[in-house]
Amino acid sequence: YQQVGRAGRALERARVVLLRGHEDRDIQDHFIRTAFPPREQAEQVIGLLEAAGGPVKITEIEAEVNVRRSRLEAMLKILDAEGAVERVGSAWQRTLA
Repeated sequence: YQQVGRAGRALERARVVLLRGHEDRDIQDHFIRTAFPPREQAEQVIGLLEAAGGPVKITEIEAEVNVRRSRLEAMLKILDAEGAVERVGSAWQRTLA
């Protein structure tokens, strides 16, 4: 799909024909499955922050929860956008929401 974006860059008009295969469905399914953390992991992080009663550094969360750092950071951003947690300096805490 990346090449489609290059079509017509230097032209006024371009025609693109997209040919897809069965493997494309597998790729889409992968991104759908991994776009958001599993509910159990999110609940574990929220529970940890609730129990702490105050801000917790990401390294401490990482030590308690079996989640890769990049995945944990993405999860915290999602939870922050949903109002479940908030960043406090370099740490995170549970909101009252």
